[in-house]
Amino acid sequence: MEAPSVKRKLAAILAADVKGYSRLMGEDEEATLHTLNTYRGVTDPLIEQHGGRVVSTAEEAIKTLREARMRDPNFLGPYLFLAVAYIRSGREAEARGEVAEILRLNPHFSLDGVRQRLSSQDPAKNET
Repeated sequence: MEAPSVKRKLAAILAADVKGYSRLMGEDEEATLHTLNTYRGVTDPLIEQHGGRVVSTAEEAIKTLREARMRDPNFLGPYLFLAVAYIRSGREAEARGEVAEILRLNPHFSLDGVRQRLSSQDPAKNET
């Protein structure tokens, strides 16, 4: 008898921000939205072709991150991004709950440690 196949899903989270968005919108709203929509016209289909999902609001992101957290409860990424999403949504108590869970899973976790790992991966940041 053949064992049932197990479908695994690799989760990656991308949070994107547009540098200078408010300034660009103030200078030329129509051109800024056109450029943003042009880029999304390329990136969104690529994400979806690879089984990904594009979310546009904080609530959609929170729902997606909760699902990711449930799929792999020992992976810190969703907890960290949830804390940020909660803070940006004005939900400080829920953000604190995510941070508490991060520290329960990894008592030595710190944002300084994250910054150090990220800067060591980007050689441009090490140049002075």
